[in-house]
Amino acid sequence: VKDVWQNNLEDEIRTLQSLVSSYPYIAVSVEYPGVIAKPLGTFKNAADHIFQTLVANINMQPLTISLAFFDHNGNRPPGTCCWIFNFHHSTKTDFSLPNYPLRPMSLLSRIETDGIAFNHFAEVLTTSGLVMNPDTTWLSSSIGDDYAFLMKILLGDLLPRREQDFYELLAIFFPVLYDLRYLMKSCKTLAGSLEDVAASLSVSRIGPPSSSGSTAILIGSVFFVMRKVFL
Repeated sequence: VKDVWQNNLEDEIRTLQSLVSSYPYIAVSVEYPGVIAKPLGTFKNAADHIFQTLVANINMQPLTISLAFFDHNGNRPPGTCCWIFNFHHSTKTDFSLPNYPLRPMSLLSRIETDGIAFNHFAEVLTTSGLVMNPDTTWLSSSIGDDYAFLMKILLGDLLPRREQDFYELLAIFFPVLYDLRYLMKSCKTLAGSLEDVAASLSVSRIGPPSSSGSTAILIGSVFFVMRKVFL
């Protein structure tokens, strides 16, 4: 696992560009504060309320986004297989930072001085060939969270308020994607959280649960075992 900061962002993106043709499966995990904002107003139905809650929280900013790479057979590249992008936050003005109790203060301090600017990340990722590329396959455990955070950064603006618009943009940025939660619906013996599914499939986590990098690797590993067992 490699940490990426503002000063090595472009070098590491170039590394990923050289890697993605051989390892085109990209598992993504986002570290964010959870549901700490609630939408106001009236809603069409329960699904609309859930989507508006998502939008309210996605329009906050993630702490890290991790990308883990796999080849067509589920093998990881030798050496580094996962990159953790650490984003800039102000410890003085960002009220979501106290919601990361498991993160050391040394990290929360460093993100203020060395964290990646969101607009810089959007620029290099958009031109990297990792997104908007039908030859790459994206994996996550939640479309509603992981891809939405990425889209929000790439758009440089608020997410659309309508579900239809959201999914139209999703198809542009991520033409080929899989959501483990959706795949689980067709696997009768699987249920529960990502950790529960991993345990059912005898997939071990690498690294601490609090790390988005560890979670990204777990997502990819679980996907390939699910594909082998159920497809």
